[in-house]
Amino acid sequence: AMLVCLVCLFAALFNIPGLTTQVSAANTITSFGLAEHGIMAHNDGWVYVYGGKGETNSNGVRQSDCAGLICAYYSDNSVNIPLGGVNTLLRNEVASGDIYSLPRIHGLLITIPNNDHVGIYIGNGEIVDNSSPGVDMIRSDVFASDGSARRGWDMWHIMDGGLVYGWSGFYAFDGNMYHYTNGQYDVNT
Repeated sequence: AMLVCLVCLFAALFNIPGLTTQVSAANTITSFGLAEHGIMAHNDGWVYVYGGKGETNSNGVRQSDCAGLICAYYSDNSVNIPLGGVNTLLRNEVASGDIYSLPRIHGLLITIPNNDHVGIYIGNGEIVDNSSPGVDMIRSDVFASDGSARRGWDMWHIMDGGLVYGWSGFYAFDGNMYHYTNGQYDVNT
């Protein structure tokens, strides 16, 4: 299936000047890869260290803070983006919305008010994030059973920074196949 750069669509629709939309085949990074990176970090037990960007500690465990988890995906794939906190990452944002309008797109970033924390949306209503000292990686539901946002999540964000999103067709993700129509995965496919 062909990957289409969703940010190109947003750039065209919203006439965003200066948006980087060209990605060479050698360093193509995808929203699916970002989401799988978050799942891998959770499964591998990354620990929380403020300012960490995926370095390996003396115990052989990788460490990051919430934004560093995302920065590590880019650096692991030899893609240079400005490294920093959540606000630095969001300089690459091309679209965002209220958490209650969360689109069905793997690899979105989700934040709490004031961009004080960020996680990676992995689809099916779940998020992963490197939370805080002693808590480390969390995989949880974005919404509670009553439909309210859990843990203060309030906004979703589509990123550029070279990230390529699925548009139409089948895509492999976390051992399953997902069908995307018009940039979102279909339910019950």
